[in-house]
Order: sequence, then C-alpha cells, then structure tokens
Amino acid sequence: MSVSYRIIKRVSSNNSKISKNVALLTLSNPPVNGLSHSLRENIIKSVKKAKEDDKVDAIILVGDGRTFPAGADITEFEWGGFMKEPHLMQVVKDLDGYEKSTKDNKVVPLIAAIHGTALGGGLELALACHYRVAVPSAKVGLPEVHLGLLPGAEGTQRLPRVAGVANALEMIISGKHIPAKKALEYGIVDALSTSEKPEDLLEAALKIAENATPEEAAKKSLSSRTVPKVDASVYDDALKSASKTAKGQVAPINIVKSIKAASETKTYSEGVAEEQRLFQELMAGPQSKAMQYMFFADRDCQKVPGVDSKMGKDIKHVGIIGAGTMGGGIAMCFMNKGVKVTLCETKEELLTKGLKVIEDNYKKSGAYKSGKMTDSDVAARMGLVNKCIDPSLQPLSECDAVIEAVFENLELKQQIFKKLDKVCKPGALLCTNTSYLDIDQIASVTSRPETVMGTHFFSPANVMPLLENVRGSKSSNETIATAMKMGKNLGKTSVLVGNCFGFIGNRMFEPYTQQAILMLEEGASPSQIDTPLGPGKFGMAMGPLAVFDLAGNDIGYRIRRESYYPYKAANVKGKRGATWMALADELCDKGRYGQKKGAGWYKYEGRAAKEDEEVTKMISQHAKKYSIAQRKHTEQEIVERCLLTMANEGFKILEEKIALRASDIDVVWNYGYGFPRYRGGPMHYADQVIGLQKMKDSLLRYQDAQPELPEWHFKPSNLLEELIKSKTTLSQYDKKKPSKR
Repeated sequence: MSVSYRIIKRVSSNNSKISKNVALLTLSNPPVNGLSHSLRENIIKSVKKAKEDDKVDAIILVGDGRTFPAGADITEFEWGGFMKEPHLMQVVKDLDGYEKSTKDNKVVPLIAAIHGTALGGGLELALACHYRVAVPSAKVGLPEVHLGLLPGAEGTQRLPRVAGVANALEMIISGKHIPAKKALEYGIVDALSTSEKPEDLLEAALKIAENATPEEAAKKSLSSRTVPKVDASVYDDALKSASKTAKGQVAPINIVKSIKAASETKTYSEGVAEEQRLFQELMAGPQSKAMQYMFFADRDCQKVPGVDSKMGKDIKHVGIIGAGTMGGGIAMCFMNKGVKVTLCETKEELLTKGLKVIEDNYKKSGAYKSGKMTDSDVAARMGLVNKCIDPSLQPLSECDAVIEAVFENLELKQQIFKKLDKVCKPGALLCTNTSYLDIDQIASVTSRPETVMGTHFFSPANVMPLLENVRGSKSSNETIATAMKMGKNLGKTSVLVGNCFGFIGNRMFEPYTQQAILMLEEGASPSQIDTPLGPGKFGMAMGPLAVFDLAGNDIGYRIRRESYYPYKAANVKGKRGATWMALADELCDKGRYGQKKGAGWYKYEGRAAKEDEEVTKMISQHAKKYSIAQRKHTEQEIVERCLLTMANEGFKILEEKIALRASDIDVVWNYGYGFPRYRGGPMHYADQVIGLQKMKDSLLRYQDAQPELPEWHFKPSNLLEELIKSKTTLSQYDKKKPSKR
C-alpha cells in the first residue's frame, strides 16, 4: 500500500535545450490498487512532496501491476462502517487544490496514466488531475450505484463538467464501465497511448507533461469549469428511466439531484457540499447497507470452509443427458465457454429438436441481432456438440463431468446413474440437475458416491446466473471444489448447499407460496397477493402467483404426486393445512398451467396478465367446500405472512447446516428468485430491517389469528429463539462462520 517516487528528466522532443523534471508516482496496493487508508495517506504525502519541490515541473500518477486504482477499498466500511481520514474527498481536494489560496497552492500539472480499470474512486482520483491518458483497452466508470451510493469524492460534480450532463447521468445511474475510446469521445481522457505497453503509456503521459504549463493546467482543472446547461427535461427523463430500470431504489434519485446541483449551485464548493449531503443520506440508509452486505455475500459464497479451491479440476468435456429446455440450456452454458459437449437423448428426433432449439436461441439472442455474434460464431458453438442416442451412455466414457437433466423422477435418475457408474472414467464428476430430490438416494446406486453432486441450474439455465451445488453426505472435498470451480468458470454465482428437500431456494419458496395460496383461500385475489410483493412495492421481480404461471403450474402438480413429497394432496378433506394443495391441483386439473397455456392463476393475452372470473369462481367454491371464512387482507399482512414464514424457514436451514452462512441464503434468493438486492435478501431483511424480536412477535400474532392452520406454519424456529435469547443478531452469528457449518 505504497507510492513509489522517482524523478524522470524529460528533454523536449522539439527543443533539446528545454528539459523538465517529472515526478512519477506509482500507486501500489495489489491486486487492484484499492484506495485503502494507507494508500490515500501516501498519495497525499507524495503529491505534497512533489508540489513543494521547486525542481518538479509535472506529476504523473500511474497504477502498479495490472490496473490503475480500480476503486475504493470497500472492506474499510464493511456494510455500515466508515473510512478513516484522510477520506478520498481529501485526496482529490489536495490534488486539485481548489480549497487552498493561490499562494499556498502551487499549480503543478497532474497527469493520470490509466491502464486496466479506473472505477469509482479510481476515476474520481483521475478526474482530480488536470490531464488523463489511457491505454486503448482501459475502462472507466462510476459504479457506486450498485452499492446503493453515489460517487462521494466529487464524481457527480466533475464528470458532468467534462462529459456533459446527459453522459454523466447515464454513466453514473447505470454504473456501467465505458471503454477508453468512448471515454476519449466524451472528453474524460485527453489521449490514448499507441499500444498497451506500460512504456508507451508512460511515453504518452510524458508528452503531455512536456507541453503542459501551470497556466494551462489551471484552466484544465474541472473545479474551475462550469457545467454545460441542459433543458430540465434531461433530469426528468433520467428519473423516469431510473424508475423503470432501478425501481424502488433511492440512489438514482440522489444521483440526479447531485448532478443537478453541479449546474445550479453558485460555486463548485457548494455543489460538493450538496453531493456530500446526498451521499451521507444514502450511506446511512438501509438500501446502501443491504447492497454493501450483498457485495460481501457474493464474495463469501465462493468460499467453502475446509475445502481448498485449488483441488478443483478443469472440465474440458462435459456430457449432458436430456436435450429438453433444461438440458439444452445447460449445454449452452458450456458451449458459450468453448467446452466440448456430448448431448444425449433417447431418440434421434428429440436430439434434433433440442439442437434446433439451441441454435434458434442463439439466433434470437441480442448478441446475434446486434451483430456481436455472427453465423460463423453460432456454427462454431454448435460444432462443439457431439450427439449421443446410445441407451448405454457409452459415448460419455471420456467426459470429465456428466450432468443428468431429465425430469424430476427419482427412479429414472437412479437408472441413469447406474449406467454412468459403469461407463464414466474414474474421478469424473457425476451431477444431477434436480430441484428437490435426495442427492444421497441418487448417489447410493453408484459405487462412487464421493463423486456425485447435485447441480441445480435455474431455468433458463443459459440466462439465470445462480447455481446451487448440492453436496451429498459422501461428496469428497475434491468433488465439491470441482463443482464450485465449474460454476465459476461458467460465469455462474455458485452457492454450496446441503442435501434436503428443495435445498435452500425451493425449500424456502414452499412456505412463501403456501401463504400466498392460503390467503387466496381466505378471500384475496391473485393480483391482491402479487401486487404488494412485486415491483414498485416490496420489490420482488414478480409476485409468487405470477412466478407459478411463468414457470408452469404443472411442475408443482407433478411434484405433489411423487412419493418423496412431504405432504399428500389426497389427504386434504377437513385439514386446512393441506387445502392449499387441493386448490393448486384443481387449477391444474382445469389445464391452467400458466403462460404457456394462456391461463393459470391469471388469463394471458401474450404476456399481459389479467384477473380471470373463472379463477375467482373456482377459489370461492373451494373456500365453501372447506368452510374457509372469507375476509380482506391488508398489504402488510400479505407481505409479512409470505416473507416472515420464508425467512423462518431460512433459520431452520441454518440450524440444520444446509447453508454455510445466512448470507449464502440471501445470495440464492437474490440471483435465483428476484429478491430485491436493495433489501439484501430475506435473512438480512429479517435481521437488520424487521429485527428478530419483532419477527418472532409477528409470527406468533399470525399463528394466533389463524388457529385452524397447523402450528408449523408460524412457529418460530429454534435458532431464531436462541438468537433472541442471547441478544445476538443474525449478522453476528454469521460472522463467526464455524468451520463445521
């Protein structure tokens, strides 16, 4: 976390009699030169040293290793803490010197030489310099919005002054990185080096230093410029756009306010003060805390206590059994990464149909339509697939991994794994893509259960980012490491989970959706359930009933009829706790499987959902049959009953060591079920927003209000009770991370 300091004597290429002394400050804090407390201190000291040296004519800031500073060191304020002084704001003030008197502030041309990525605080550091030069492959951006924040070191004040208001709004609200060429067009960088070589980047910076004068540098300072005037509609349009793309989030609103302040305040310092006020407002709010929490949760979920990630094997050839929707999607995941695939089906026509769907998916993709993917690219990917219709599965003998992706039937999957046990090479990773089934029962039919894992891809597999890797009781550390590495190489967010019915995600989805259907029985309509939970309200990507219709109501229908399901739909008469299954079954008995049939809990015209009188009538008749009283439900009750029972199940999952960490549960719900990231996940929300005591009190209140329901619906979990008794938050419990959990 240091800054190396050396003087380069630069002789003018135009006049050999003119020379300049350039202080080269190399910023080092591997691996990404994060702007840690120590590095910030050293930058201030080194710049001060250079400015006080009368022999120094210019200063160049460059990053050591693979990148210019890629941003702040977020670990300093791990969801809720604060950075030590000097803050980054002080660093940029010292570089620019706009708060100092002319006498005290010697103007020495400052040049930022950018390679790799200059993101967040890294770009703010560069914007505080007078000049910026970058290698052609560099990228810049201000992604603080992804942490529920705005750029807090004058980014919202400087960027619109150099790139214009519209570009600044788009960059900061989206948080996207832009390439160096576009940064040059926007004026963010002044020049590009001739190549990627460090020596050419330094040469480009030295050329700027050679010609720069204190007078010109002072004019280049962004704090001395004004913001180009724009029509008020530009800000209104930005807010409207953000309300669609970042619905429910407050950071985009404050970003617009801060950029607007840059043009409306009388002085630069007043704009900075407003930026700081809006930044601190976000920093103290629950959304930023939740999004920072999720930033660390994303990192932690890759770590498996006791398992060395280096043990993981590379998968260079994968076998996939089943060319349907799921199998085809999984195949695309590997094909997209250039991995050889052997795709198996029972009949030639099924395999041909599956391959046609894969090819069509590529040609319907945005990459293909935009020209980023060509016909030759599609052909190359399709060329990675070998066909297999051999019932013995012998063509899979040389695969490094095999993923079975047939429908959810235990007996069928066991038959397949018996065959795999015979034909697959020693050490091959044997995976079942199941949403609910017992991994140990599947592994038990093989002579090598230590190589068997569950790999629960979420549909569509080629789109959804989550992968639940399910460890069996005998899965070896090498098998676990290989499955986790495979997921990472596919670009998935991989979470290791334990073996139980539904694992993490679907097990918690059960009480969430049970409550939704129970409230339908009690008189709520489908939209009355979905609206308060969905976008614009609580913020789930979709309400639970809309999710059923999208995924297909027949999936649950089929599962309810399998012997492994813990409740029997047939035994519902007079038992309120199981009546919800009878209602869901009746919907499917009418052929209302969801969007694919044009009718489910809603009626569909294309993808547009509408309430259907037939469903209303069906629910009413069902309620009369089981003597279920009808009443109105508040939005609060709907949200609480669904979310609290879901989170309570999460506590049970932690008790049973199905999840390594509470944060892993939140990662699953963020990436697999559309839980709003700005709320952190069901466990974080229960712990930090609701509070554990209030959660318990609410569960008991609903238990008392629904005496006809079995106690298990609302009974607080043992872990919840224990944490309340010990006055321990879930976050404190999670940070202990016992190695055996």
